[in-house]
Amino acid sequence: MKKLVWMFLVIIFVCSPLFSISVLAAPPDGSSTETSSSGISSDEEGKEVMTVQTTGSGDITKSCTYVVSSNKKTLKKAIDKKLYTNWTMNKGKNRYMQINMPVIDKDKGIYLQWSSNLTPWECFVVTDGGEISIAKGGDEFYAEWIKIPEEYKSNQSFIFRFKDGSAFSLAEISVFAGGIPGYVPQWQKYDGSGIYALVFVCHPDDDTLYFAAFIAYCREAGLEVVIVYMAVDSGRRRLEAQEGAWIMGEKIYPVMRMKNPHPARGGDKIYGWSPKQSVEFVVEQIRKYKPEIVVTHDPKGEYGHVNHKRTFNAVNEAVLAAGDATKFTKSVETYGVWTPSAFYVHLYGQNKITFDIYKKLDAFGGKTAFEIASDAFGRHFSQHNGHHTVQRDGVDKWPMANFGRYWIDPNIGIDPISKIIN
Repeated sequence: MKKLVWMFLVIIFVCSPLFSISVLAAPPDGSSTETSSSGISSDEEGKEVMTVQTTGSGDITKSCTYVVSSNKKTLKKAIDKKLYTNWTMNKGKNRYMQINMPVIDKDKGIYLQWSSNLTPWECFVVTDGGEISIAKGGDEFYAEWIKIPEEYKSNQSFIFRFKDGSAFSLAEISVFAGGIPGYVPQWQKYDGSGIYALVFVCHPDDDTLYFAAFIAYCREAGLEVVIVYMAVDSGRRRLEAQEGAWIMGEKIYPVMRMKNPHPARGGDKIYGWSPKQSVEFVVEQIRKYKPEIVVTHDPKGEYGHVNHKRTFNAVNEAVLAAGDATKFTKSVETYGVWTPSAFYVHLYGQNKITFDIYKKLDAFGGKTAFEIASDAFGRHFSQHNGHHTVQRDGVDKWPMANFGRYWIDPNIGIDPISKIIN
C-alpha cells in the first residue's frame, strides 16, 4: 500500500506544471550550448554564455544570449530587474561583453545601468565584414541608452569592449525592441551655456514629492532644469533618481553627490558633509550651471527633516556667495562667478506662487503635474514603503504646488518665474 501511495505522489509531482524542463533556444549565432541549471552555458570555444528562452519584441532582455569575459555565474544578476543586485566584471585586459539578439526587424537599443566604477567602453556591431564601431560611453552617465543605428537593426550580435583597468559593476543590462520605455533616460551633456533653473534637493525622490510641478512647468515652457541631489546613499537610489528625473522632463544629466566616504567631524552635517563643504559644493554648481532661478527645500524641512533644513541653509548661503570672487576661489578659477536672478523656496509664505498640478501639459502628452510626479515617484522602488506620497495641493501637508520667492536680484526688472507661470 505504501508503495502505491509513493508512486501516486511521484506521478502527480512529475506531471504538475510546477515541475517542468525548458528547452533553451539556440544562440542566434548558431553555436551549440550545454545548459547548466543556472541558465549559464558554454559554446564550442568554451566562452562564458548565458542563454534564455526567446520571446517577442518589447523588452527582449531575456530573449538574448550573453558572452562575457569573466564572472559568468553572476551575470544573471544583471538581467533580473533588481537594482540592488549587480554583476561585476573583473579587473584586467581585453574585457568584453557580447549580446546576441533574436531576429526582430525593429528599432533596438541597449540600456546600461551602472552600479559602480564607470569604465569607458566602445560598442561594435558584428557584421560579415568584421566589427564596426557604433557608440562609445562609460565616462559620465550611470544610466546609458545605446540606440542601435537604423542600418544595423537587423543585425544580431553586438560587442562591448571595455577599457583595461579596475573592476566595475553593472546593476542592470536591458535590451528593447520596437520602442523605448518612457523611463529610460537619454541624457545630454551640459554645454556650459547656462540653464533656466537649478533645483537642489536633499534625497533622491524629494524632487518627485515636492518639486515635480516646478520641474514639469519648466519643461512645458521649453526651459532647461538640472536637479542637484545633495546626498545619495547608494547606487540603487542613484539609478532610481535618474529615471524619475527623466520622467519629469529633465534632459541634462543631474548632479549626484554621494555620501561623504570620509565624514567630517562635528554636527550639522548632510550625510557626512560639513556645512562649509555643502556651501562650497552648492556654490560650485551655481557657478557651473549659471541658472536664472535657484530652488530648494522649505526652511522648516517640510516634515521637519533635519537634512532638508541643512540643504536650505547651504543653498541660502551659497546663492549670494556664488557671486563673490573672494569666496571659494577654486571654482572661480574654473567657472567664474555667478549670481542667480531669483531664489525660490518650497512652501515659503511670502511672494507666493501656486502651480496648477491638475492642468494638462502638452509637453507630456496631456498628463498633469500630479500624474507626472506619480509616474516619477513610481520609479523609486526602494521608497515604496508607505511613508512617502506625492504631495497634493489642499490635501497633503507639504503640497508640491506651493512656492515663495525668498530673494530676487534688485537690479532685474521682471521676475524670471514669469516664464513658466503667470
